[in-house]
This record gives sequence, structure tokens and C-alpha cells, in this order.
Amino acid sequence: MDFPVAGADLKKLVKHARKVPVAFGYNPGTDDDDQFLAVHKIKKPELLGKIARNEGAGTKSAFGTFTLQGNILTLKCEREVPTLAKRFRKLLRMNRINVNVEVFQET
Repeated sequence: MDFPVAGADLKKLVKHARKVPVAFGYNPGTDDDDQFLAVHKIKKPELLGKIARNEGAGTKSAFGTFTLQGNILTLKCEREVPTLAKRFRKLLRMNRINVNVEVFQET
């Protein structure tokens, strides 16, 4: 699978998150146009976080897993960035996925 993930591929992976947690790596970039999201069913979140940090335009990255229950996408982050829920929700809406986002920090 190619990175970054967007459009129909992202929709399929979000739907898959209803069944099992899906790993992600996210780099917010410097503005809304250069956000980078790497999502994969099998790969480890640490690897996707490293890909997002290296390939994205920003210097920070978040990674972890997400699940979808009803209309709420729950991000369980091993590392997060400021205002992650707001930025992630905006990215999903740009891809026509209308869900609410909650962020939890794993310890």
C-alpha cells in the first residue's frame, strides 16, 4: 500500500476499524495542504509514525491505533501532537469521512 492514504482507501480502512484496531502514523505538516497520514492494517504503529515523521512536511508526528464505534473514531496514541483531534477530524472531513474524533494517550 502506498503512503499517504486518502480517499476511497482511507474510507475502507476506517470501516475496517469497526472490527479491529488499525495502526496509523500522522504528521500535521505546516498547514492543512501538507498533512501526511499513513494507515495500515498489519504494520506496527511505530513504523508508521517513523514514515509519517520522515515523509511529512512537519517536524512532529503522532502514532498509535484507532477504532470506530458508531460515529466516534477513537485514537489511542503512543505519541500525540497538540490539537490532534481537531486536525485529524479536519483531514477526515477533507476525505468525506464525517466522524467525531477522541484522543487517548496510552501509558
